[in-house]
Amino acid sequence: MIGSQMTKTYVANKLSQKIDQSKTMGASSESADKLLSICTTALESKGGAAAAVAAPAAACPPQTPCPQCAATAPAAAPAAAAAAGGEAPKVPLIELPEGIKNVIINIGTNYNPIMPPEDDPTTMVIAVEPILETAARIKKHPRLSVILAAIASGDGRFQTMQVHNVGGASSSLAAPTNKNAFWVGTKKDGWPSHQIVPVMSMATLLASIPRTVNIKHLKTDMQGFDFAAISSAGRMIRRIPEVYAEVYVGTASYEGVHNDLWKDFEPYMKEMGYKRTTENVKKRGEDNAMW
Repeated sequence: MIGSQMTKTYVANKLSQKIDQSKTMGASSESADKLLSICTTALESKGGAAAAVAAPAAACPPQTPCPQCAATAPAAAPAAAAAAGGEAPKVPLIELPEGIKNVIINIGTNYNPIMPPEDDPTTMVIAVEPILETAARIKKHPRLSVILAAIASGDGRFQTMQVHNVGGASSSLAAPTNKNAFWVGTKKDGWPSHQIVPVMSMATLLASIPRTVNIKHLKTDMQGFDFAAISSAGRMIRRIPEVYAEVYVGTASYEGVHNDLWKDFEPYMKEMGYKRTTENVKKRGEDNAMW
């Protein structure tokens, strides 16, 4: 009660100071006094500001936040809110090489990204690969830029990535559902291991590319996070005419992910105005689809 009373007194004093300033700047005395009365009454009815502060609820795992957690996470809020509203997050624009008019984005490249077309000097590739050793093996090209990061929902955080398979080919922000799968590895294989990686949203990546540049194609191979990344872009994903993604059908290779072709991708991509162009997909397991 002592802490609550002190908090109310402090807040009331601050309000009085602000209202005195408002009066000095020309606000009416009646409206200023009314505002003070409303705020003071609200504090008293809540039992004080200190009593109104509740213990935070348990959060979802960071790799798959639920809508409530995503909305309240401070790091994720700016980009997520902007993308959901159809507007680009306010981020600095990247400077592309002179003469570049088109961009291809390849996320989860391993060490074999899409390479820039030799017959089109106006097109470059932005490759996103979070594993340091793998990214170091990517062949250099003047029109290929490699971003060392993971893409998922949310923005501006660090997270532990589980490294699996040769060259980190099956690495993910989530744990594998089958701990005995060959690609999970053993100590003898030298994996699994762990690596701390920066995480950014698709909305931030797209907003960083100048609007004067065409994004021709997006390819994702993200070990369960393809849908999380694509949906994190909101309506900004419409900048890209072709989307090619790894999808799951009826099962998932990683825990807690939402990456199902029929439950997740199809309803969302239709809402965004896309039509799937790949007709034959597996009845169960991992596959790829294009819209």
